[in-house]
Amino acid sequence: MIKSQKKVSLLLILAIVLSFFPTGLKALAADKTTSDLLSGKNMNLGSSQNGSELGTTNLITDNDPATYYQRAVTGNTSYISYSFPALVDIESISLKMDVISGNSPSVYLYYGNGGMALNKSVSGNFSGIIPGSLAGAIKNLVILIPSNTAVKVYDLKITGSSTDPVITLPKNANDFVLIEARNEPGDKVTFTWKTDGTFNQGKIQINGYMGGNYPLSSGGFATETVTITDDNFNATRDSFFKNDMIALKMSGPYTGSLYSVAINGKYVGMAEYKDTTPPADIKNLNTTKITDSGASFSWTEPTDTDFNSVQIYRNGTLIKEVYKGTSTFSDSGLSASTNYTYKFKAVDKSGNASAGVEASIKTNVPPDTTPPANVTNLEGIPTEDTITLSWKNPPDYDFAKVKIYEDGIYTKTVTAEEAPKAFFDGLKPETSYTFKVTSLDDVGNESLGASITVKTLAVPELTDISDLSATSKYDRVRLSWKLPESKYFHHVKIYRKENKSSSPSLFGEVFGGEKVYAADTADGYTPYFETDGTYWVDLTVKPDTEYKYKLTAIDTRSHETKGLEVTVKTPAEVPPVMDGVDFSEDKTTGDYTITWDKPTTGKVKILVGGTEYKQVSADLGKYTIPKSDLKYDSFGSPDVKVQAVSDSGLESSIESPKGSIDSVSVTDLIKTGNGLLWYVAPLILLALSFLLVPKLRRLIIGSFKGMRTKEGSAKIVERRTDQKETKEEKEPRERQLHQGREFNKKVDRMERPVKAEKVVKTTEEKRNRKTEPKIDRRATKRRGVRVREARKAKEPREARRSPREPRTTREPRKGRGA
Repeated sequence: MIKSQKKVSLLLILAIVLSFFPTGLKALAADKTTSDLLSGKNMNLGSSQNGSELGTTNLITDNDPATYYQRAVTGNTSYISYSFPALVDIESISLKMDVISGNSPSVYLYYGNGGMALNKSVSGNFSGIIPGSLAGAIKNLVILIPSNTAVKVYDLKITGSSTDPVITLPKNANDFVLIEARNEPGDKVTFTWKTDGTFNQGKIQINGYMGGNYPLSSGGFATETVTITDDNFNATRDSFFKNDMIALKMSGPYTGSLYSVAINGKYVGMAEYKDTTPPADIKNLNTTKITDSGASFSWTEPTDTDFNSVQIYRNGTLIKEVYKGTSTFSDSGLSASTNYTYKFKAVDKSGNASAGVEASIKTNVPPDTTPPANVTNLEGIPTEDTITLSWKNPPDYDFAKVKIYEDGIYTKTVTAEEAPKAFFDGLKPETSYTFKVTSLDDVGNESLGASITVKTLAVPELTDISDLSATSKYDRVRLSWKLPESKYFHHVKIYRKENKSSSPSLFGEVFGGEKVYAADTADGYTPYFETDGTYWVDLTVKPDTEYKYKLTAIDTRSHETKGLEVTVKTPAEVPPVMDGVDFSEDKTTGDYTITWDKPTTGKVKILVGGTEYKQVSADLGKYTIPKSDLKYDSFGSPDVKVQAVSDSGLESSIESPKGSIDSVSVTDLIKTGNGLLWYVAPLILLALSFLLVPKLRRLIIGSFKGMRTKEGSAKIVERRTDQKETKEEKEPRERQLHQGREFNKKVDRMERPVKAEKVVKTTEEKRNRKTEPKIDRRATKRRGVRVREARKAKEPREARRSPREPRTTREPRKGRGA
């Protein structure tokens, strides 16, 4: 700092400088003073940084080491913070704190542009000097208390000075400011400024017109550090600026504010721009409350952009300063029935105060502390679950109301304008209740009260339910009834007893018995359900089984009636039926789809290749089997069947596709003949081989022996030719052959000689006679020739046939094919 005499010299020098500069000096330097920047300030307590969700406290800034703020252990991180109304330069910080348990808190300082200036972890008391290179233009202080940490904070001091914009950067080009400092070439000068973004780029020149130009970025906070060189000190300006001043010449035009200047990291201040215009006064000042010892006020803040706080004076003495954002104030500790005058002055950031707005009040007279008399004639009338109290109000002029306490707990208020009685319901029968009735006046004085104990009456016996009925299906029983008409009825309790089933279950048939559960009551009933309704459906029953149910009524005291009984038998379950079943095969993919109309409940079992493939829900109505999972029966058809399964496991008959092996018809057999041929063909070929091989062998041997005549050959050719005849041609020929054979038989019988030695006497002997006929092949051939000749001559048939003789076994004729 320069001395006062030197300031006078500088003013003279400044006058000379102004003759060289187009616009001249903007402001002069001023002394910088430091103080405790937090003294008496309210610190924010929050669950977020700079938040005040948990309130505020000044116990750590009141300069009283005996007071403190304590944060108990919680599962969340919390913060103690303060946002300075103007930017400050901090020289030192002092924190007195005890960490009771948990982790170490941290102290943070933030620049006005949001950057972090300090991050210090502290485990107790902390005191230190903040380096000048870090402490300029500070806006926020934050103390972070980690989760699960308990602390006591006794005192917090921050020593520094305000660096709120002390000079507004000129809007006109070539304006400049002077900074009070000694500097030499090599010094680093740091400028911090804020612009409003209304210009593209500004420039700073050091020592007037000497040296280079340093650009200012546009918008928000910015800093620039430049090094003073020999070029800044030429002969023309050296005598004015070398040792004492840094001149900042702005290239403008633009708007903005210069915040601070530091040389080699140390704050040196700047020429002060003094704002002498006070803000407007507050508006709408109201006295919101007056008591015998205090008063409360509210107002509307002025709209001035540099408005900072409101100073409050009581009878000419400053008693409080509240900052921008707070528009209420409450004063306490006043004397009763006393006049007070308050003045509220608006103050801007430069300290300019408005004329102020006054308000005069008079506190109330001392309060009435005498309670009214107690109520009299207190009585209680009980029922089973209600009590009605009545009394007589006291005669005091200021009597306002009575308060009623039930077993020591406040329950209701009855004002003086209401009838002196109170009704209590929802009480327990045969229970004692103690009530106290106190009197209150209009200022809240309360008497000791009058007390009374009242016992509720006993509850009358509850009647049973009525109109009990039961209906059943194979899988459920539905009970319905009417409830007893009593306000003390609470619910119905349902018991069940199962009689022996008329048809044994599968479990009993296989293992010889069924599981038996012990009854929960002496009469064999088991409690099943409780309800306050009028019906219940039992879904745990079995088909074809008899059940007994008992229903009792329970009152609010848990007393149970004798109950009503009902017997019901479930019918046998009807097996499910599959209807509308259709099987189809996708010609493109080969997948096999099954659809059905019924059933729509239970399951549908799908069998592939005779085994269970899958069970699907019946309500799907459709299922597709991939081709890769299909199996086929002997006829080459997909072997797929379906069967319905009820919820209880009862199965329907198995449904098969039409044409399957289970439902085959003649048409189906013809369609599947190809498949059957694969099995039958080898057997046919084997049989033919046994029949044809011997004949072929004889035919070959006979050809080598030359036994065939021309006639025989012709007959063979003829026979082979006949084999090529059509069916229509073959049938007449066969009839002719049959007739020929009959004719031959007649000829044989006429030409057969009679043997003398053996005569058949009776038909019985003839039948029992065993003959061994010997076939004459040549005679046979001759007869065949005769037959053909007779046919050619169209010999008429005999009118009568001789009795048929037993057919004898013939040997195959030689030379004849099969």
